[in-house]
Amino acid sequence: MTSPEDLPERCRDFAELSASLEPDETTRKEWLTLAHELVEDHVRASATTPYTAPRKGDYSELGIPARSGRDMREVCALLREGLREGAATTSPRYLGYLPTGALPAAAVADYLAAGTNPYAALATISPGAAAVEKVVGDWLCAAVGLPVGSGAALTSGGTQAVLTAVIAARDAHRVLGAGDGAAPHAPAVIYTTAQAHLSLRRALHVAGCHQLPVRLIATDAGHRMHPGDLADAVRHDLRSGLRPWLVAATAGTTNTGAVDPIDALADVCERFDLWLHVDGAYGGLFHLSPETRGGLEGLGRAQSVVVDPHKTLSLPYGLGAALLADVRTLRSSFASAAEYLPATDTTSPADLGIELTRPFRALRLWLSLQLCGTDAFVAALSEKALLARFAHDRLSGIPGIVTGPSPSLSLFVFRLTDPSGGDTATLDLVERLRSEGIAFLSTTSVDGRLWARVAVLSHRTHLEHVSALCDAVAAIASPGPGRSGRDTDVRTVLRVPDEEIRVPDPKGPTARGGSPSALRPSA
Repeated sequence: MTSPEDLPERCRDFAELSASLEPDETTRKEWLTLAHELVEDHVRASATTPYTAPRKGDYSELGIPARSGRDMREVCALLREGLREGAATTSPRYLGYLPTGALPAAAVADYLAAGTNPYAALATISPGAAAVEKVVGDWLCAAVGLPVGSGAALTSGGTQAVLTAVIAARDAHRVLGAGDGAAPHAPAVIYTTAQAHLSLRRALHVAGCHQLPVRLIATDAGHRMHPGDLADAVRHDLRSGLRPWLVAATAGTTNTGAVDPIDALADVCERFDLWLHVDGAYGGLFHLSPETRGGLEGLGRAQSVVVDPHKTLSLPYGLGAALLADVRTLRSSFASAAEYLPATDTTSPADLGIELTRPFRALRLWLSLQLCGTDAFVAALSEKALLARFAHDRLSGIPGIVTGPSPSLSLFVFRLTDPSGGDTATLDLVERLRSEGIAFLSTTSVDGRLWARVAVLSHRTHLEHVSALCDAVAAIASPGPGRSGRDTDVRTVLRVPDEEIRVPDPKGPTARGGSPSALRPSA
């Protein structure tokens, strides 16, 4: 036990031992330079190598040293090796799952946010950071067409955003209390489709609604919810003494990119006083683009919409948003007070969502919009939609290829015909495209069959990358007389000049809805 007279000396000793936590300016600059070099090397390498098979091992060399710190160069060397394995999400050839491009402006914003470290949750503590959060939330609400009076809770991603929306819907309809217009405590019913993202089930479980009945509404050939079947199911439940509550639609399913007919579903919801929630984590922000806005008609009529800027706007992982048509529903569910928090009439980000302590995540979108301009994002989304249509058209004309529905946004599925009637040919194709550095695709199961998914979303993905994919698939699926796809040297077919490839002119007759700047919500 340190005696009172020894306390000053002991404090000085510990301060000296912990000095590495606050390096001098020269060291900080060196760290940033080396970190910048690592990022540039990684992005450069990923341009031609979308996937590197992970080595076998336990990665024990990445362990934390027992006592003293390592040199930054040594640490970067270890990290460089660890990050190069697996899928490179920064690659323009990364077309799997739902790509994100790690926008450079957003990376700078993350450094600024972490370095300045404002307490963005409360306007009384960091009014500027709280104002940035509101500006970004308001822009997102306007981007999907929500009315004046809407509001946003910025979250870590789509799963937490769906949970936020479900809690707000639960409380607004008093789902866990007595029912309005129905028998007391009548079970509230959720309506969705088999294509809904698993985050909905997670959200219902965490919100205490996991024991409520869930109706899976039938879908059409394009995997979109049938509004007529929804209305029939609601009528049946009303006659059975149940309490219809939540319709969970999807604007861009993860499986096939399908967009539910939101406008028609909104008509049903208004007729029966249901809460319309739209999972637009992937597709919602395509409402910005004139190429795809028509397919998202009615999005602004929803009570809640989820979007993931870390998908559709190519930001780094870690930014989702729950957008509510009436911001008061968020405040009602989440605003709270405590004796250790300053009392105020000003709405803070903490009043609109689950988190109290939170990173300054809004800065990554705010700075990107400020530096790049909204027109650049609209143009990028329009390009991705055209690229997906181009790829779907190309693959549809290749013998031996079966394609799914034409892309509503920028995602579609295809498969190879397999003489055995199984899925081996498709799986082998995907693995070969990965191993030969052509593209990273992911797979999914639709109607009991394996399909390859093409998701065009990164700001780095352009015509040459999608063309290379189509050429490689054609070489494998239709290799020519006397050869099999396994014998074909795929890389030799990737020399098609760009001038031989045509896509619709964004300013030509195929463009729908006006110029890319037709919708430009003010930031």
